[in-house]
Amino acid sequence: MRSLLAGIALLALAGGLPREGRAAPAGDVTVTDVRGLVSAAGSLGPGKTVLLAPGTYVLPHRIVLSQGGSAEAPAVLAAAGSPGSVVVDASGAEEAFLVMGACFVRIEGLTITGGACHAIKVDPPSTDVVLSNNRLYDNTRTKNLDDQVSAIKGDPHAVRVTVEGNTVEQLTAYAGTNFQGIDCNGGTDWIVRGNTVRDIRGAALSGSGIQFKSGSLRTVIENNLVVRCGLNGIVYGGFGNPAWNNQTFEHVGGIVRNNVVVGCADAGITVIKTTDGKVVNNTLFNNGRNPDVRIEARNLEFRNNILDWPIELRDRTSAVKANNLVLPKPSDGSWFVNAAGMDFRPRAGGPVAPEVGASLVRKPARRGASAGAAKAELKLGHDCIGRGEWAKAYRHFESVATEGGDEEAISQARDSMRKIDAESASRLKDAQALEAIGEEADARAAYLEILKEFVGLPAAQEARERIDALKKSPATPGRK
Repeated sequence: MRSLLAGIALLALAGGLPREGRAAPAGDVTVTDVRGLVSAAGSLGPGKTVLLAPGTYVLPHRIVLSQGGSAEAPAVLAAAGSPGSVVVDASGAEEAFLVMGACFVRIEGLTITGGACHAIKVDPPSTDVVLSNNRLYDNTRTKNLDDQVSAIKGDPHAVRVTVEGNTVEQLTAYAGTNFQGIDCNGGTDWIVRGNTVRDIRGAALSGSGIQFKSGSLRTVIENNLVVRCGLNGIVYGGFGNPAWNNQTFEHVGGIVRNNVVVGCADAGITVIKTTDGKVVNNTLFNNGRNPDVRIEARNLEFRNNILDWPIELRDRTSAVKANNLVLPKPSDGSWFVNAAGMDFRPRAGGPVAPEVGASLVRKPARRGASAGAAKAELKLGHDCIGRGEWAKAYRHFESVATEGGDEEAISQARDSMRKIDAESASRLKDAQALEAIGEEADARAAYLEILKEFVGLPAAQEARERIDALKKSPATPGRK
């Protein structure tokens, strides 16, 4: 259950491995410009594959996929080249691709940006859609900051959608209030597996990584890495409208398992008005608040999780809790091989039994990530360190550590992440020393620098806590 190998094997069987180096089958059509893409996408059919040649495709409008394939012969829209070689810019359209009525369709290997609200949206009566190995970033061009925004969006009665091996992230500042990485209302039998979702942050205390609500049924959320979201990591249920999918509860059935959630502002996992669900074998680290259960949730099971805070049962809810371990403190990485390097395997000789927590170390490389790409990310990271941009450097190294590359590159990335973590801890210690001798103004300034320069790291959270504590404490005579 907890190995990623089965997922990789299924991906290969489903045709999700890179196409570069393979002869194009007779049903393949290669397009080289946006006019060709729009035309070919409009004529998808069973067994037809549209390959996008390397380049940037700036869309004149969103592409609507209303025709698809069959179980025996799916329709495919995919990059012909290596990772990052095909960029689709939605140019401010609501989304780049609207799957509306198409069944047995795959979209894979694309970099999609520039959507007003989404990169890809799946509407009913679409079924059996696979979104695989894409990079989706900065699809937040809407001018209405109250719009619902998410890179991947599912609407009620979209059935059997698999979201696998994607990277979903926000690189630029966004001030919206209703923001998720992957979001679905009233979906049925969705699988969200092996994705990296990071830096989904909007206005203050907004932005969640993965959310399924409004009567969603039997969702499987597994093997994902969710990092530094502005509110929650994974929202299992929510505040929607269950009647959209003819339900009473926000979520029914399903499972949240083997996910790693790190550095989100509120709860790593929150369960809201959900019934008959399971939260098992997850690892939560350095999130801001307790994982919680809220609003009429019932018949839930929390088992074999490593938690950063104790489970909080709110609103008179209940859940079966078994074999969960709580870290000594939320940012304590001593139980893991290398928490700073996103390696959350239990450390040998530590207190964690093999059956507890997530086994996720990194997801499979996105469409065969090359050694050259990893080397370039490492160089960008070191360049950022040279400019004192610690948080940016950390994210470049994190890309290598979590998205693939050869083992030497991964080892280098994790070592660099550990050094940045050590630098942040040293700066925190200096700030604490200033506070201890009564130099509160200087300590506050030092904490603010840490908060700015090391955002998302444990030291930044501790710095925020000390700033809040200093604000609340009465002024001490003689202190400045």
